[in-house]
Amino acid sequence: MQVYLPAIEGHVPSEMIQALRALIDFIYIARRDIIDSNSLKELDDTLKHFHQYRQIFQESGVRPKGFNLPQQHSLVHYYKLIRAFGAPGYVLPSLNPNTSKPSRNHGDVQIVSMHLVRCS
Repeated sequence: MQVYLPAIEGHVPSEMIQALRALIDFIYIARRDIIDSNSLKELDDTLKHFHQYRQIFQESGVRPKGFNLPQQHSLVHYYKLIRAFGAPGYVLPSLNPNTSKPSRNHGDVQIVSMHLVRCS
């Protein structure tokens, strides 16, 4: 996904590039198989950067009323949920296609899935 950022650089405000870069970095960190304390700090920092820079979409008129998307709101819960349940790439293979799919009947998968659904 990051190959698109250089392609649009110079055609959109730099704050948009920074917002998209932060969001893409967040997604890549969240998809890791192993997430440690340093990764969680990176995850939190990239989300803060995204929220800081996403204002450009409102200021430039792309989203004049701002963002109010449930998917974006659910990002604020990732830190707490990863801390509680581990890397979602392992539990939710749709986030990480490189991992094998766990059984749908596995209790941990059902618990984490319910928490993620409630928070989104």
